Amino acid sequence: MTRINLFPSQRAAELEKRRRLRIEMQVGLGAIAVILVVCVIVTFLFDRATNEVDEVLQVQQAHLRFLENRVKDIKQFEIHQKNLQDYQQVIQQQLSRQREPIRLLDTISHNVDSLALWLVRLQVDQQVVHLDGFAVSRKDVARFAKRLKQTPFFQSIKVFETRAERNANRVTYAFTIVVRLKDASYTVATSL
Repeated sequence: MTRINLFPSQRAAELEKRRRLRIEMQVGLGAIAVILVVCVIVTFLFDRATNEVDEVLQVQQAHLRFLENRVKDIKQFEIHQKNLQDYQQVIQQQLSRQREPIRLLDTISHNVDSLALWLVRLQVDQQVVHLDGFAVSRKDVARFAKRLKQTPFFQSIKVFETRAERNANRVTYAFTIVVRLKDASYTVATSL
């Protein structure tokens, strides 16, 4: 048997229900589509922002490496500069040590001028200077010792020995004088 629905209101209610269901589905699908579009846009913007932050980070890291290298270079330069200053100080000390014996020899040679004597040996050992030489007279040895006392370099002068020697029909006097230095900067052992 065939059934016929003669009540239009039941059918209309069923059609209305389907239509509402269709509209709700379309609204739901539209909302899902809008949500998906918003998610895609947000993902795109987030990815773009992340890429920008990564680029800035890479630039900053490169700048940091550059600065670290500069700091290393500066430290190496400072070490090199310190070494050079140390070398310069050593050189200055050596030069001052070279000047002092020259001043000592210069003082002694100026005191020998115009006297009839000559030195054959000069030895500096710590604070003591030994002078050996020959003179034509004992007076020249005494004048030489007196002149050495008047210099600012020596504090005590002792004539240890004066003896007469005959050389080529001439009498000369061999002498040994020991003097003590006032200044402690002459402590380098020197011998001539």
